[in-house]
Order: sequence, then C-alpha cells, then structure tokens
Amino acid sequence: MAEVNPIFNWDRPTLKVFVEKSVEEAAIYTLLSKTTHVAIIAFGIGGLATFGMTNPSYFSMTGTLLIIGYGPACEVSVEAWNKVSKGCLEKAARYRAILKNLNKDCEDVPELLQSKTLIAQWHALAPIDDIPYTPPPHFTSPDHAFESLRNFEISLNIRRENLRSKILRAYLIHVANHPFDLRKISDFGEFHSYQVEHLHAGIPFAFFKDVLNTTIEKSSPRELSELIFSQA
Repeated sequence: MAEVNPIFNWDRPTLKVFVEKSVEEAAIYTLLSKTTHVAIIAFGIGGLATFGMTNPSYFSMTGTLLIIGYGPACEVSVEAWNKVSKGCLEKAARYRAILKNLNKDCEDVPELLQSKTLIAQWHALAPIDDIPYTPPPHFTSPDHAFESLRNFEISLNIRRENLRSKILRAYLIHVANHPFDLRKISDFGEFHSYQVEHLHAGIPFAFFKDVLNTTIEKSSPRELSELIFSQA
C-alpha cells in the first residue's frame, strides 16, 4: 500500500509528542545560549589575564580587542542559539493550535476532503487581524519616529505571517488532492526573509519561491495551490 503524506497522520498523540519535543529542544538551545555566553566571558577574562601576565603592554590592546569582539561573538553564537530556541517554541505553539482545532469542521473548503487532521491545520492557519499602518506626515520627536517604526514592523510582521499562512493553506489543498505526494513544503521552495528597512518603500517582493507578496495577497489558497504546487 502506498504511503501517504505524513501530515495525514498528525493525530492527537502524535501532535502531543511534537509539542513535547519542540519544548525540550527549545530548553536545550536556551541552555546552549547561556552556556556559550558564560564561555565567551570566561574566554575573554582568561585571555586578558594570560596576555597581561605575559607582557603588561599587551593588557590594554587585548582588552580593546575583547571589547570589540564581544558583540560579534555573541551575535554569531548566543543570539543564534536564542533564535533557534524561539523557532522551536513557535513550532510548539503551532502544534498546540492544531491540537485545539482537531474536532472542528470545515464545510467551505471541500478540497480538504473532510480530513479532520487537515481541517485542524487549516483552522490553525487562520489569518491574523491586520493592524493598518499609516505613516505620519512628520515626526515630532525621536521617540515618535521610533514608535512609528515599531508600529510599521508590527503591521509588517502580521502581513508576513498571513502570507505564510495562506501559502501553507495552499499546500494543505495540494496534499489533500495528492495524498501520495510525500514532499514537504520546503521541497517546493523557501520562504524569503527581509529586514523592515528593505520593505519600507512598499515595493513588491518575492515571498515564497519567486511568487510576489502582491500575488499571494490577491489570490485564494485554491489558486495558489495550482500556481505553486501543481506546477512543481
């Protein structure tokens, strides 16, 4: 008997295991972040003491190098672990959302073929209410400028999350109609990441593969399923 896509088998016990595993992984990466931070500090103090004892003239130079290198070292290691830990917690939250929706129905998406597991995932990917951002005509203070940038970032993050959810819903429709296609969504393409300052001009950008954000926003999941996944 042919194997179906694994997401068809995301029942309650499986999802609970996913949640527990994701939380455990987040704890491990958080511990690694803290351990690495302590190790960087210890390495710096050790280096300072060693070079200072070798030649007092090296002390100031070594201290300067440590101060300059501390930030990049933390960004490369400590912040990287924290980012992975945050990603694990986000996965756990998504699995919990699917668990919460396992008993729901969805009559308006017949493409899901009444699969309880796929329907639960569909509901978990419901769009977030957007917070429209309107730039002020001018800034009255640095704090006002910072607040405006923060509001723009919040609005942009909601838009990006809704774009991602719509792509994932399109993938669910594809899987429902092609149950023996074992490919993950990552096998079809990747989600592109942009910094806030890159998107401030409002120029359309490729969000998934070469599909623009404007195309995703105006298309339904059904249309995106045909556009992205049926052509691959």
